[in-house]
Amino acid sequence: MSYIKTDFCFTSYDIFSTFNLKQLKIKRTVVQDKYGCNKKQRFCALVFTYCCYLIVLDIIQNNATFVLPLFNHKYASIFVKPITGETLKFARQHGAFRDLDLLMTNFTGYQMIYSWETGGRYKEKPIYINKRFKDVLYKYANEGKQYY
Repeated sequence: MSYIKTDFCFTSYDIFSTFNLKQLKIKRTVVQDKYGCNKKQRFCALVFTYCCYLIVLDIIQNNATFVLPLFNHKYASIFVKPITGETLKFARQHGAFRDLDLLMTNFTGYQMIYSWETGGRYKEKPIYINKRFKDVLYKYANEGKQYY
């Protein structure tokens, strides 16, 4: 049997496509004049995107863990995970962590991770951040900041 790997991509605007805009107690003219958006849906998407930006920046700058509540009293989290040993060696040989000074980081690379529990098992998935965030993460790591 052959499996096809599928990934999903969507924009923040897509998230708010079914959002009930009548519950947003702000007039369209205010959104347009004050925030420069011609639609309430786009305004909501911009606010959401900015919140995500602040969360990722807080995780990188303050070594924070962002905890997301899920159904049935379960949680997911986003954090920076240290990568060491053979995993670091393999990743480095394939082009990852090129901007990290391995001596300053004590031979440790750092990857942003999304983790969750399902069916009693702990799962992780890497989060790919853009170059701007990666530069900030590597700058802090090269200055001696340790993530755990």
